[in-house]
Amino acid sequence: MRIRMTIGVTLALCAVASTAWAAETKSEHHRAARNAREAAGKPPSTHRQRAEKTATGATQVSKRDSEVQAVKKDAAPTRRRPVAANANEASARNARDQSPLSRDEYIGPMRPVGQREVGSAAWYGGWHVGHRTANGEMLDDFHATAAHRTLPLDTLVRVTNLRNGRSCIAKINDRGPVSRSLLIDVSPAVADQLDMRRSGIAQVSVEPVAPSAKTTR
Repeated sequence: MRIRMTIGVTLALCAVASTAWAAETKSEHHRAARNAREAAGKPPSTHRQRAEKTATGATQVSKRDSEVQAVKKDAAPTRRRPVAANANEASARNARDQSPLSRDEYIGPMRPVGQREVGSAAWYGGWHVGHRTANGEMLDDFHATAAHRTLPLDTLVRVTNLRNGRSCIAKINDRGPVSRSLLIDVSPAVADQLDMRRSGIAQVSVEPVAPSAKTTR
């Protein structure tokens, strides 16, 4: 009988000791986990906190980009149109643009307004094309222009090839010729109309002209 009681008490003490040991072990595990979290810092943020951080960062980046664009816009140089150095030069250019033969257009019948001259004519082009003439225009292969020593610039003249009878209205926009044996130098376009490109020099007559006044009925 005593042996049975001793065994029962022993088993009861073992069960109590086992329960106490398990509780203590569980408490130690919880304490270790809590200490680890405290050592790592704040607990992990929730999804809402993460979304708020993302939105705040995007707002800061957008604001910074706007400031950079504003600085670039203020620092960008402004283009200015070149201003004419002289008002007289600008007005003279406008007058030339509005004068006959400054554009490819029909100017109507012409009438003589000056003394007729007869002499030799040569045409000049080549490396001269693209250079400025005496009145500021560019010599080209398309406009009927000429160089004369004494006639006023922008004067219209009728140049006639006396060999074949072909004539052309040209505008005096340059000074020349250099050779005293020549009366006038003509542009490539005039040389084509007078059919003197191949010969280079031709006997011509030069007569200042102006547009005829329109007759009214």
